[in-house]
Amino acid sequence: MKIKLSRRSAVVVVAAIVMLALAGSALARSGSTATRSAHHGKITYRFGKIVDTDTTANDGQFNYAHGHANCKRNERLISGGLRLHHGSVTAVIGHFQMVESGPIKREWVVTASSDMGGAARADFVVVASCERR
Repeated sequence: MKIKLSRRSAVVVVAAIVMLALAGSALARSGSTATRSAHHGKITYRFGKIVDTDTTANDGQFNYAHGHANCKRNERLISGGLRLHHGSVTAVIGHFQMVESGPIKREWVVTASSDMGGAARADFVVVASCERR
């Protein structure tokens, strides 16, 4: 007895093989070595302070605030950003605005405008994600 496959059946078989192959590779990468293979090293977080030049809080006059976090010599910068360290989000809304955030060589730099009367120094930290080589 001969089994006759239609074109549609052949497409389903090929699709099943492709899905099985993709699922097998995904399972192989989801083990404990996934972090190592993706990053090739240990990730370390470096923190930096914000310099807030505003002198009077909530006066409507926004002044320059800036900060940076540096990776060490044997590390490579992966990413970074700004983190609320102390204080509440509701106290900050409308009084602190990030203008720019990005990498420069081995450091993550943040520029902002502040109407917090210097409180951004205590409330925020700059974070850099660094990879050891």
